[in-house]
Amino acid sequence: MLSIYAYFGFNLSAEERFSLIKKYFGGVALWRGADFRLDSGVAEHEQDSEIREKKIKVSYAHAPINMTAYLNNGHYYRKDTLKTYKLWIRGCKERGIPILVIHAENLTEYGIENLQELANFADEEGVKLAVENTPDSSFDELFEKVKNIYFCYDSCHAAMVGDLKGNIITKYANRLIATNLSDCDGKNDLHLLPGDGEIDWESVAKKLREVKYSGDYTLEAFAGLNDLDAEKFLQEGADRMKNIFAL
Repeated sequence: MLSIYAYFGFNLSAEERFSLIKKYFGGVALWRGADFRLDSGVAEHEQDSEIREKKIKVSYAHAPINMTAYLNNGHYYRKDTLKTYKLWIRGCKERGIPILVIHAENLTEYGIENLQELANFADEEGVKLAVENTPDSSFDELFEKVKNIYFCYDSCHAAMVGDLKGNIITKYANRLIATNLSDCDGKNDLHLLPGDGEIDWESVAKKLREVKYSGDYTLEAFAGLNDLDAEKFLQEGADRMKNIFAL
């Protein structure tokens, strides 16, 4: 299914934002916590209400990234950190959201232990916990030790460390359940529409087909200074995604 992040730029009311999303996309991905409101001016309860009213499927929720570093702690702020992530997981359960995507960087032994605890809690709640690749992440040891945690492929983050072809898709294929798809120059996390940067989308699409990826294709592009019309931006984004991934 074709999906898009609830925030894609533009100052829109909650009603207008989610009406346009429903018109061009089958689903939506959400930010939890205050991040979405800071960007869009739309409160969390407003987006939840619009999604229920318009019957839009939620692909996944993304946890705020401000607590990522604390995941590696064995003592200081550990209990509060895990409690907060568990509240986000439970919030997914209560809203019927199947996946919570998080950042997990420079993982330590404590970090892996903490992620095991969170993955176990997510299992109990009927939610899948997925880690998203960033320029500071490596999941080899994590996936070896924690069997019930999953992977979200971020195309821009992969490109920023030289992977313009989506090779990480093949590497972590058996854990892949979600995507963040946008383009960039290979150096900066620009969140351009696919085709406006340097990522090899033919290769990315081929790799997703080869691993038989069955999850949603989620666009995470943000409008630029020259994008003045929200509907035209969404239509263009949807058309490019459909052409690239044969959706």
